[in-house]
Amino acid sequence: MLYRVAVVTVALFVTAGCQPAERTADRTSNVPDVPTLARQLTHPDTVVRFAAASALRRSADAAAATLLIAASRDEATAVRAVACAGLGIGRDAATTAARHACLDDPDPSVRAAALKAMAAAGDRDAGAAVRASLQDPDAGVVRSAVIATGRLGDRGAVPELLPLLDHPVSGVRTAAAWALGVLGDRTAVAPLVRGLGRDDVAERVVLLNALGRLGDPTAASAVVQVAAQGHPTLAPAVPFVLARVTTVAVRGALLDDRRPAVRAAAALAVGIAGDEPTHSRLLAALGDPTPAVREHAALGLGFLGLPADVDRLRTVASGDPEPVVRDAAVVSLVMGGSPGATAAGRLHEALARPDPSVRMRAAELLGWLGASDFLDALRAVAAHDVSDKVRGAARLAVDRMTDADV
Repeated sequence: MLYRVAVVTVALFVTAGCQPAERTADRTSNVPDVPTLARQLTHPDTVVRFAAASALRRSADAAAATLLIAASRDEATAVRAVACAGLGIGRDAATTAARHACLDDPDPSVRAAALKAMAAAGDRDAGAAVRASLQDPDAGVVRSAVIATGRLGDRGAVPELLPLLDHPVSGVRTAAAWALGVLGDRTAVAPLVRGLGRDDVAERVVLLNALGRLGDPTAASAVVQVAAQGHPTLAPAVPFVLARVTTVAVRGALLDDRRPAVRAAAALAVGIAGDEPTHSRLLAALGDPTPAVREHAALGLGFLGLPADVDRLRTVASGDPEPVVRDAAVVSLVMGGSPGATAAGRLHEALARPDPSVRMRAAELLGWLGASDFLDALRAVAAHDVSDKVRGAARLAVDRMTDADV
């Protein structure tokens, strides 16, 4: 009996969104036929019914939605939750009504699942119901409602999302920051900036990314302060945000900042933003005494992709005393191999290079760029690359680009 309870509990945890089903490679593989699943939904064993409802979520059969509607009224909470989560597969009136009915369930896991289904279905008529769920007493439901608001693009919900940046539960705050960034309302900039002072590093990464999406220059000073801290978890995000919230002149000035971590972030930001007027100063940064500055300057030159820099990058790739700088120069030489291609396109080509360190860095940079045109390529690398490290970097990039970590 304890085993069965554990199975249902763990599976429900998965259903609620902690391990997104979208990460599976093939949602329809190994799914029993629908008549078999229909019989299993009437089985007296909760675990059997749960497994059947879970399988129906992956079924491409049109009858699956009808069966999931029935399962959404099951006596067992776990079965109702997985069934309600699966109702995102249908947009007809009956399925839409069933999703809304799930929002009235007494169990918060079922209500959270219904909100996930509304987002998956792109149910833009559900705006009022989703907004009402922002006031739910359960933090998990509130978080699911926030995410649904962002995925559905409901900009009218911004006034209700802003106070959630101060919610006592970190998961709600991070979801609100993500949603406000996605919705693109710059009234969120000031409260997002205030949140950068929190201790939770994972939350601050989400706040930074939201500010980058908004691209408001009033956030520049706060982002520079984050850069100055040189926190290893925050540092990878900072250059991509700086590139979006600062001007060419500001980025150029930051190359002369007395703080090495700021110079490093600025060097990569210059390249990401395509600041050719600052090109000569980026070349000069290759001689900076701090390895991180030289590394980012080399990568910045790769983003610019100017043929005239090839010889200088070759010198760095063979002669810099620091391996991390040499590796960055090698990546940039690969990026410079396709004149006329975008930086993202050149990074995509680098995914096929024989050197695993080049492939890994290319995957990381594509993820931070949010280059969705190459999402399928990254998924292929995540599944098939021979290097564990490259596969891991590609998986993180895919998660970052699909907001799977929200």
